[in-house]
Amino acid sequence: MKHSHRTRSSIAVASLPMLLGVTLGGDLSAAPLNTGYNYDARGGYMRFEDGCVKTERWTPALAVPECDKALADRLRQEQEARERAEAERLAEEARRRAGEEEARRRAEEASRRQPKLIALSASSGALFAKNSSQLTPEARQSVVEIADKIRSYQELDSVTVTGHTDSTGDASYNQWLSEQRANRVRELLVLSGLSTHKITSSGRGETQPVADNRTREGRAKNRRVEIEIRGKREQ
Repeated sequence: MKHSHRTRSSIAVASLPMLLGVTLGGDLSAAPLNTGYNYDARGGYMRFEDGCVKTERWTPALAVPECDKALADRLRQEQEARERAEAERLAEEARRRAGEEEARRRAEEASRRQPKLIALSASSGALFAKNSSQLTPEARQSVVEIADKIRSYQELDSVTVTGHTDSTGDASYNQWLSEQRANRVRELLVLSGLSTHKITSSGRGETQPVADNRTREGRAKNRRVEIEIRGKREQ
């Protein structure tokens, strides 16, 4: 009987740590899912008259609906609000970046479509023989090089060739001469491989000077042919 009594006592003492473990926090061999509450023997939250039994580690952030519904709901709503705000911030950032990229793309597109004006003037060397629409060899080479540049355009909308003269001589003659010179440049551009229907030519005579016709240098600058290119240049 003494032996039996000692056995029961030993079992009771051996069971004490397990019972204490259940009372203070559940199974000692496994960490609880929420360290803010004590667990009962069935693994549920330990309850008392005024609700769940909290541990010393409990903070509002550990609140669960089963024990602190109002607080847990408020914390959940606050978290959801933060997540929505963060999602909206990220979406706004994505929209801003997309807008900036679109603006950059449009600016680049506009820049590539800016009309390009090339002026060939007598100030850098004779373009035509005197009182003639015959291009000099140097001027012909310049026009061929311009045609090469035009062919490099990704999209070509139009090429406008405009002839100008100085104020020497009769105005009506200068008008006719400017038209003839512009047309001669147009013909050479077409011969260099450009599409006929994309190129137009006209003359302005002495009506649009860019320099003083009273000086030799000014008159040389005014004797010119301007080539305006509209289209989309290669990047």
